[in-house]
Amino acid sequence: VSSPVVQGFAGGDGGQNSEPFPPGGGGGAGSVGANGTSGGGGNGGDGLENQITGATGVFYAGGGGGGTFVSGSPGTGGSGVGGNGGPATLNTSGFDGTTNTGSGGGGANADSSNATITGAGGSGVIILRYPNYYTATYSAGAGGAADAEVSTGTDKYIRITAGTGTVTFS
Repeated sequence: VSSPVVQGFAGGDGGQNSEPFPPGGGGGAGSVGANGTSGGGGNGGDGLENQITGATGVFYAGGGGGGTFVSGSPGTGGSGVGGNGGPATLNTSGFDGTTNTGSGGGGANADSSNATITGAGGSGVIILRYPNYYTATYSAGAGGAADAEVSTGTDKYIRITAGTGTVTFS
């Protein structure tokens, strides 16, 4: 029996019926986003730590923090990689999620007559890890946006940050 793959968690609820109308934080890969409170926007849900590159403390897919409306504190992005919410200054944009982590952007701050921009989500990344005795060959699209191959113990890995194409192992 296989277990389902978790794709992420729900965002938190916003305070819809009472001022300062705090938005909830976005869900992350590791937990739900926090609800907005009278103190401000909810924090983004936690991302998940992954050690595929051999480094510890590398988080991916954190939720974006909720912005604020007219007062209170913005929510923080999950696990330090989700974007923070916009501060309690009218018409302030949210902050972007960290590049190459697949994290959510932070919510904006706005009054009812003006529009602002939420933070952009952090772009994704593909990390391929394989034994040292393999050689990877990348088609033009896949290898064009790849970092250099890195050895770590008996394995090596490469990060692909953009493009399309084929990777062949021999």
